[in-house]
Amino acid sequence: LFQSFPKGAVCLSFSDLDAGAAATRFYSSISGVFVDGKYPKITYNKARKHKSSAHHAAKYSLETVARALNHSSGVNISSYSEATVEQQESEFGTYWDSVRKAAQMVRERSVTASDKLDSIAVGHCDSFRFPVPVSDTEAPVIQPNCRNQYGCLYCTHYFCHADEDDIHKLLSLHYVVNAVRNTAQDSGHAEVLYKDLSIRVEFILEAIANRSESVSQLVSAMRNKVFNLGALTPFWERRLQRYEAMGVVF
Repeated sequence: LFQSFPKGAVCLSFSDLDAGAAATRFYSSISGVFVDGKYPKITYNKARKHKSSAHHAAKYSLETVARALNHSSGVNISSYSEATVEQQESEFGTYWDSVRKAAQMVRERSVTASDKLDSIAVGHCDSFRFPVPVSDTEAPVIQPNCRNQYGCLYCTHYFCHADEDDIHKLLSLHYVVNAVRNTAQDSGHAEVLYKDLSIRVEFILEAIANRSESVSQLVSAMRNKVFNLGALTPFWERRLQRYEAMGVVF
């Protein structure tokens, strides 16, 4: 039942084995026989990156994936976050859908009477308290909810003027969202929740800037006002201060 070893023999532990050499010998034995010789050996780095991608695709948190690979969350993001072809195709599809939706939000606003709109923290709304998710994605990352300003950009009733007031609101939202993404303790959850929102804000700002040279200059000036001078709208300034007091951002 148990294998006996000659007297004086040294029994190696698993950690003493040369896994790299063993993998090379295994590859050499199957290359050209079971595997086409034109395919190179799968390196440990590639295998670990594949494991990381598979775990992320399975919706494990960033911290869980990092622990499984025995490294930090920062290392996982910087060195093990390669997207699969399928993920890239999906993300590019979402990208262009969002671009078209963002441009539509700005164009339609120019033909809507301002007296029919409610001013909100991120722009304007033409049917407050009656949120309807946009149809450019199957399931919005953040469901529209008139009690939560983060979901407004995923609502069909959201519109944005190409003026200083609404641009200031959008950039202030963008500032707070990035602050949460960069400093939140639960970085995995914050990234999943706010990355798409941050991208969506940029799409809308790009659509606004593309309307004319003067509007593009206005967007640049307001971006400098918010991100370099720290001048947020009163609403988002209070929200940021609340997050700082709660320890969400610091």
